[in-house]
Amino acid sequence: MNYQDIQKIEKLNHAFDFICQYMDIKSEQLKERNRKLSVVFGRQTFYYLMRKYHYDVPFELIGGFVNYSHATVMHGNAAILDRMKIEPRLRKYINDLETAYTPTIEKFKYIEPTHLKDTTIASLQGRIDRHLTDWKAMSKLVVSLSNQIEEINQLINSKL
Repeated sequence: MNYQDIQKIEKLNHAFDFICQYMDIKSEQLKERNRKLSVVFGRQTFYYLMRKYHYDVPFELIGGFVNYSHATVMHGNAAILDRMKIEPRLRKYINDLETAYTPTIEKFKYIEPTHLKDTTIASLQGRIDRHLTDWKAMSKLVVSLSNQIEEINQLINSKL
């Protein structure tokens, strides 16, 4: 697990804990299959916060964190955005929530330690090397299959 992955998990935990505390919802409720309106709204607000302030965290990871699919995260985020367009009270509530949340995320500003940059570059180089090796193996396989097809065609032609 690299630095960015650890940061994403920290962001999930931070936003999740914030929503639970701010909305007075138990964490177990947000993670279980619960269709109670206040719980669904809390989950959707969590999705919204994650996408607005931590857009580097993918839908799949957000959904997995609360035991839902990426499609549910996309739908929940869209539901909050759509409702905010037509519901002034919701817009004010979310604005107040964001005002309380924003100061708490200073620690997540993107400051990558310099000692990890070399690790990231080395990791990328390793991935490139693996793909290159895979490509070379695939090329050999294609050549081998082409030779086998040629041999089969020769056999077929000789029997005709």
